[in-house]
Amino acid sequence: MTDNGWFAARPSGTEDAYKIYCESFLGEEHRKLIEKKR
Repeated sequence: MTDNGWFAARPSGTEDAYKIYCESFLGEEHRKLIEKKR
């Protein structure tokens, strides 16, 4: 995944939840796929 995009998860500092970040170097559809497969 690091060749074409990445994702990271971190705990929220104010909520009982995780923040998810992702980016694709191939476009929006690929970013959605990364987000779905996290």
